[in-house]
Amino acid sequence: MGDTLYASSFDHEVLSDSTLCLSHRGTVHHKIHVSKVILAGHSSYFVGLFTSSMKESQPGQREITLDVEPEDAPYFRALIQSLYTGTLTIPSVLHPANSSSNSSSSSSSSSSSSSSSKKKKKKGKKKNSEEEGEEYPLKEEGDPLQVYDFTLDPDGLSHFRTLLLADRFLIATRLPTIANLLEQLPRTISRTCIWLNVLEDLFSHIEAVKTLISSLEKYIKDRFENFSYLWDTQMLLDLPARGLKCVLEHDGLKVSDEETVLQALRRWYEADPVTSGS
Repeated sequence: MGDTLYASSFDHEVLSDSTLCLSHRGTVHHKIHVSKVILAGHSSYFVGLFTSSMKESQPGQREITLDVEPEDAPYFRALIQSLYTGTLTIPSVLHPANSSSNSSSSSSSSSSSSSSSKKKKKKGKKKNSEEEGEEYPLKEEGDPLQVYDFTLDPDGLSHFRTLLLADRFLIATRLPTIANLLEQLPRTISRTCIWLNVLEDLFSHIEAVKTLISSLEKYIKDRFENFSYLWDTQMLLDLPARGLKCVLEHDGLKVSDEETVLQALRRWYEADPVTSGS
């Protein structure tokens, strides 16, 4: 945990012994003045960096270059600052017209509508790059989050970007914190199904995430527990595939017979056979 005693020394050039230079494609776009001791106390990545034979560990070497894209700089800065203050405040995803690499607008420190088309709801995962109305910036090919539709969920996107960075730089003390912040965000069925896909695809190795996955699954199961009353409703037809899987795995599902479940599956599939079969 961070210590508020050190909060005033964050990004303070005189009180720091190193400078993190965030660089992308050979261009430094952001600098953060830090203490090696504080970073090493929270991250095995930095322990290895500072104790290896690499140039970053050599005496007198103050600048440490890290490959971090400009869009991720606010999230990385928030992570590092939290090591000093003990509190993680995740910046919001900004609209392209208002964004800059050094900006950090307010967001949830303790803290969507469903998609309009059935295709997006059923799949609950991949984003069509040619889709109109794309409001929030996605990064170039290779970004693991770009295949998920966060168009209506900027808060979720900012939290997952931060989680990716914490995982990549092995900042283990912040993984449970971010999982807890995700737990506190408002939920919808559509948002929950997308999150389940993201967490299981990218973060299932993180212990704190396993608890969050269980909580998200319970959210879906609770809403479809009275299956006998919901099996022929639009609510079920709009359910993404990951959500349907969750419902069918519910041991406490209240349904009169197996035939009702089979009819529900048939109606769900026939509503959109292309995406439901993918």
